[in-house]
Formats: sequence, C-alpha cells, structure tokens
Amino acid sequence: MSDDARQTLLKQPLVSVIVPVYNVEKYIRRCIDSILTQTYERIEIILADDGSTDESGKLCDEYAVKDKRIRVIHQENAGQAAARNRALEVLKGDWIAFVDSDDFICDVFIERMLGYGISYDADIVSCRWKEGTEDQLASPRKVLEKENIKVYSGKECYVKYFTPEKLPALESLNVKLFKADLFKDRRFIVGRLMEDMAIMHQLFDRAGKVVFADEPLYYYFQTAGSTIRGKFTIRKLSAIKSYEERLDYFYKVGGKDLWGRALQQYQDTLFRYYYLIRRDCRASKKAEKAQRILLGKIRRNDVQLRRQPNVSKIVKVLSRLGTFCPYLTGYLSDKLVVIRFWRR
Repeated sequence: MSDDARQTLLKQPLVSVIVPVYNVEKYIRRCIDSILTQTYERIEIILADDGSTDESGKLCDEYAVKDKRIRVIHQENAGQAAARNRALEVLKGDWIAFVDSDDFICDVFIERMLGYGISYDADIVSCRWKEGTEDQLASPRKVLEKENIKVYSGKECYVKYFTPEKLPALESLNVKLFKADLFKDRRFIVGRLMEDMAIMHQLFDRAGKVVFADEPLYYYFQTAGSTIRGKFTIRKLSAIKSYEERLDYFYKVGGKDLWGRALQQYQDTLFRYYYLIRRDCRASKKAEKAQRILLGKIRRNDVQLRRQPNVSKIVKVLSRLGTFCPYLTGYLSDKLVVIRFWRR
C-alpha cells in the first residue's frame, strides 16, 4: 500500500467488530473470514474467547498472527455478556458491530451500514438478517432505492415496533452498527440471557437517528443449542427481568399507550414460557416453583391489562383465559396462533 493510500485509509472511520467466542471450532473460521473479506478495510476485529475448551481460542490466536487487524482476548468462562463487555473496554473504533461466532456477514455489511450511517447522520443503522448456509445465501450487490431506507428517532422505533408496521429485528444486536459513544457507561448484564433486550432500549434512548435498511446483510446460522431455538431451560427465565425493565422504561418515555402494548407482549411471553417449561423441562420442584412464579405474574398482568382502555377486548379475553388455562394459551402462542391478537 502506498503512503497516500495509507493516509486516505486512516482518515476513514474505524469500525470495531466484536465477536464473542465459545466452543465454536466448527464455525469460527467462516465467521472470521467473512469479516476479513469486508470491502471496507479499516476495521479492528476483537475476538473475545470466553474460556473455550475446544480449539476455538487457538484458532483465534492463529488468525491474529496472520492479520494485524485482529486482537484476541482470553478470559475464564463468564458468559457472552462478559465477553462483549471485555471487548468494549479495549476497542478503539468510532463505530461498533457485533457478530456471533457461528454466524457470518455479507462482504459489504460494513460498507453499506457505515455508508447509511454517515449519509443520514445516524447513531444506529439496522439491516435485515437471513437464515441459511453459505450455498443458500448470495451477497446482495444492488444498492437500495431511497424509499427502502427508513429513518426514525430512537423513541419512535419502539412505537413502530408495537404496531402492524413492526420494524424488523429491532432488538437484535447483531444486525446493527452503532456509534461507539452510545456505549459510554453502558454494559451488558452478566449472567442474563437475551442480554440484547436489556440494553437495547437504553441505546435507542440515546440515539438521535436510527436508519433501517430493508436489506439482508447479516447471515444467521442456527445451531441446535442456540439461545432462541434451543431446548427451553429454567435459566432462560432470566430474560423476564429484561422485559420488566423495558416496561418501566416505556412507562417513563412513552406513556400508557406504549406501556400497554409492551405489557401485552410481556404477557404473551409469560404464557409461552409457562408452556415451554411443561414441554421441555423435567418435572421437579424447581420447575413447579418457576410455573407458580409465572402464573403469579400472569395474574397480576391480567389485572393491569383489563384496566387499559386502549387494549382490545379479544386481548383481554385471551389474557383472562390464560389465568385459568396458562398451558393452553401458551401452546397457542408458541404455535403463533394468537400472536396477531396480542398485537392489536
């Protein structure tokens, strides 16, 4: 690279790509390769090895030797949130992207996302994701027409989320590019699953503009043990705290209408969790206790929902039915039979 080319490159924003790594030796090469082959080259890749017991950590070190843009952090196993937090402490970038180590990204992911962020003076840029394998997914080359780009304020995003015009992947961390300043004094909650939800509303609250590009640039690879589709465990109930914190936030910034819509989604989630415990967890005192706690929350939410003038009658009926038949309501919800009613 010539001196002029190097100086031009250094004037471009630095994008930090954070990849938490844990026992993914089968997939980590594909993930790292997809980042290294980005058309936008001024990046740093932070591989946060969360105490892997397979060859993942060794593979990360080998990549770091080959490319100076890669930095590797090794820590004792503390969870994905802790790994992401370690990376946030050492990054140098102006923008931040998060990629899970069993996923991969389109080769123009950073170029397109950063371009939208700069063009629209945005703090967060979001795209769509697509599920599949390398053979099934093709890299998009066509530049989006302007009407396929939507721009909102941070607070407007959640208003849209609870309407028929639902924004895609609103709370997914990985399909976004963030200005690094948004994470000042903000960290992921260690020990809680679905930690994206626990922090995302705080980031939107800080954002001036958010751009949504109707373009699949993130490739989502589902494994049997993934957080979303894996077998349900009692530990996954830790996500409930994130729903409750988000409810408090919506009440403060969005008023009762937005809070009521969020409460409907929370109630639906509780029903599904109740059903999934019965379906996936072995009968035990721990499982019985979890179901009692869920039923108590369901009944308290039902009282609140029936008091809301902006909640439809069908939703109130479904909620009331669920207080007597939580397993049936949860089953229907899990099968997506009644989701359209919860969004009314």
